[in-house]
Amino acid sequence: MPGLKIKTFALPRCILILVCFWLTACSQDENSEEEEVTPPPLTRMGDALKGERLSEAWCNSCHVVSETTTAADIGPSWQSIANDPAKTDEYLNAFLAQPHWPMDHIQLSREQITDIVSYIRTLPSP
Repeated sequence: MPGLKIKTFALPRCILILVCFWLTACSQDENSEEEEVTPPPLTRMGDALKGERLSEAWCNSCHVVSETTTAADIGPSWQSIANDPAKTDEYLNAFLAQPHWPMDHIQLSREQITDIVSYIRTLPSP
């Protein structure tokens, strides 16, 4: 019964292989604790070009969104927001996700918000 012997020896080999993989994984976990790990970004990187187009279409009536646009000066310019250290990406993402006056009629998707924030981050310092 040669087939029976192969099956008998196949199980211990599989167990041995699994133990080797487990030991390798455990040793990698121990080594990774010693190295400094950079956390992943909180948000995906948005598309700045889409963010610029969205800003010009929806935000331009109250905010100056680029050097070539004018606005009613109701809200801060995108450049002033970009240069305000208190306006972090996390802050802007949270702020734009919540309806607020006078923007309570604008509902942006997460993707649109990250695109707009990415565009704001491309603006140069004055």
